[in-house]
Amino acid sequence: MDIRTEIKEYINNHNIATLATCVNKLPHASTIEYANDGFILYFSTNPESQKAGNIRENRNVSLTIDEDYKDWTKIKGIQMDCIAEQIIDHEEIKRAMDIYVAKFPFVVNFPPSPNKMYKIVPKKVYSLDYEKGFGHRDVIEF
Repeated sequence: MDIRTEIKEYINNHNIATLATCVNKLPHASTIEYANDGFILYFSTNPESQKAGNIRENRNVSLTIDEDYKDWTKIKGIQMDCIAEQIIDHEEIKRAMDIYVAKFPFVVNFPPSPNKMYKIVPKKVYSLDYEKGFGHRDVIEF
């Protein structure tokens, strides 16, 4: 399996990422639930949240998708350098919501909220796989 396919499969098989934003040299990490279309990730948040405010000020973000490993030789994960933004276009919002609801169908039962849809587009993706060697990392640039 080529590295792009491995990374997409890993992203597809997970639901949670840690999103890192930064404004005025103050970093902030947030847990997000995401749905994806290939390498593009979608998430929903209140536009008044700290992460949304930080994204308005600085669209450059990083994120990780990983899990807890007791055996360090088994570590796998994804690190991404990305651009994030609130989705404004109505057609793109609908498409993002369709992708999000397909992954998390229970959200249709949530009460109305002020949340908006955001997208995260990768510039560079790092795939960690310590089973290939301790500290092994492959890189894809977009």
